[in-house]
Amino acid sequence: MVRLWPRLALRVLAAGDPCFARAGECLAERALRARGWRFLARRLDTRWAEIDLLFAEAETLVVVEVKTGRAGQRFRPGMHLRSDALARLWRAAGALARGAPARVDLVEVALDERRHARLVHHPGIRAPL
Repeated sequence: MVRLWPRLALRVLAAGDPCFARAGECLAERALRARGWRFLARRLDTRWAEIDLLFAEAETLVVVEVKTGRAGQRFRPGMHLRSDALARLWRAAGALARGAPARVDLVEVALDERRHARLVHHPGIRAPL
């Protein structure tokens, strides 16, 4: 259900369900593919960090961290990304790129009170939200 209907999965699954995060990753993957980015890997485990999605945008290697959850007046899913985790993602990006241009992007899959998903893309994020 998650790969075929990720928006539906986000509406019916509990936030603690492991498939909930996968549904957010699937939505982010679809959105970036629709922009013409070349998909390289999903849930890639490196010695520095687990990479949710790996893409190539032109000549740039893009490590994508996806955060999925409810959004409110004072909270967004991307606020779960800590500075130490972000630093590990940048190290992984640099190692995988081997001298080529690389960056880390954050994609928030924010659910409103009716559990409708909205994607917010933060390219080249250097500090936590």
